[in-house]
Amino acid sequence: MRNAFLPTALFTRLSTNTLLETLIQFPLFRLLLKIVFMMIPAVLGQAIASSLSVAFSFDTALLGSILMIIGATIGIFAYTNIVEGRPALELSPKHAITEIILGLLLGVLIFSTVVLTMYLVGILKFEGINTASNLTNFLPELLIAGFIEEYIFRGIIFKLSEELLGTWVAIVIQAALFGLIHGSNPNATLFSTFAISIEAGILLVAIYMLTRRLWMAIGLHFAWNWIQGPFFGIPVSGLDINGFFETSVSGPEILTGGAFGAEASIIAVIICTLIGCFVLYKAAKMNNNIVKPLWVRNRINEAPIEDN
Repeated sequence: MRNAFLPTALFTRLSTNTLLETLIQFPLFRLLLKIVFMMIPAVLGQAIASSLSVAFSFDTALLGSILMIIGATIGIFAYTNIVEGRPALELSPKHAITEIILGLLLGVLIFSTVVLTMYLVGILKFEGINTASNLTNFLPELLIAGFIEEYIFRGIIFKLSEELLGTWVAIVIQAALFGLIHGSNPNATLFSTFAISIEAGILLVAIYMLTRRLWMAIGLHFAWNWIQGPFFGIPVSGLDINGFFETSVSGPEILTGGAFGAEASIIAVIICTLIGCFVLYKAAKMNNNIVKPLWVRNRINEAPIEDN
């Protein structure tokens, strides 16, 4: 898969001629500003759904998630045009459907491989079909996780960290923060936090770097959660979900993941990290896909040209 554009196409294009412009364009300031731009319309969308729920007395959880995602997307488009003076290439509608579908397929394949490995090792058993289950269980929450978390961690934290500190440091930052945010989930442990940072933090950012668009990572993130929870009946990041299959695990927690779920299994860590590192290697081999820190880029740009 070829990269559609250079990562520098996602960097701000506005000038820094005044002190105010310099402050606004500083990556750390823009990180906060972009979250504000994204969350205000997202919260407004959720408020509209809540109002409809009160007015018409029906469950608007799914509608609320959809309106929240639409609001956040509009906010990102507004931010990139107003603050950074560029089109929102990372959310190019032209590639949305194709790359989301590809991400969904990858997510299903990768985590099914984890579950199959756990089954073959003998630590996971299929007890039967759960006739009371619903494959749309937790769908609103899973949609929010797939879209909003990717918008924040890959679309904001990684992108702006990369612009300031370079690609490699930005990968570490977004992976560490992604793991830490899951450290507050039910049944989280130090190892589960580490596992999420490594297996998901590397894999998702590597998938994003292949295209420099968020769609494939969004599809993978959603499918990763859906396939283990509503489908296989495995806890999703510590959240117990009533799945289509009734499964049980037995054995050391390092192998099963314990109450946090298969994401905290060393098996998932090994499989997903290996895949993530392979994808990251392929992404890094693309021409000019690795960004140097801002001060290095400035030094290169300011270097005098010698006469021959």
